[in-house]
Amino acid sequence: MLRIVLAETQVSTVPRPDDHPEIVLRSLDAIREVCGDDVGGIRLVVHTHEGRAFEPAVTDRIPDEAALRSLLRRSPHRPLRTLLEPPVVAMTPSGERSDIDALAREFPEATVVIGGFVEGELPEEVLRIADARVSLGPKLLVVWAVIERVLRSWTRSGENVR
Repeated sequence: MLRIVLAETQVSTVPRPDDHPEIVLRSLDAIREVCGDDVGGIRLVVHTHEGRAFEPAVTDRIPDEAALRSLLRRSPHRPLRTLLEPPVVAMTPSGERSDIDALAREFPEATVVIGGFVEGELPEEVLRIADARVSLGPKLLVVWAVIERVLRSWTRSGENVR
């Protein structure tokens, strides 16, 4: 099973100027784009910058921003560290490894942590406990592009996300 955790995602229960609900919506679209109907072995966990955590069904489309905020209001507060089941792979521009395909073969069942924000870095506690820190290259990518790359690597490495 592949768990993708969007950490510190910039979306709030009440709209704020720095919110980016499209990060969650486009991430769900990216999962469906890469995997089609075969998403049984993939879990997406969204952890917000308010400390709320929820797991949207990757097969369902959250219809709009209002529905997303409603889901957020019903979501419990959870520390990020409680969502990280080993092995943990941190996707970070300061990553030490870049061969994500080899990493997918090494850790077929992993928790991949991706920052759910426009810019910044994962919290130090995530980087400290990560079994691997991965950079996809010198250019920063939008969140859903990172998710697509992760999914392509894990699906190529075998049947571990199916």
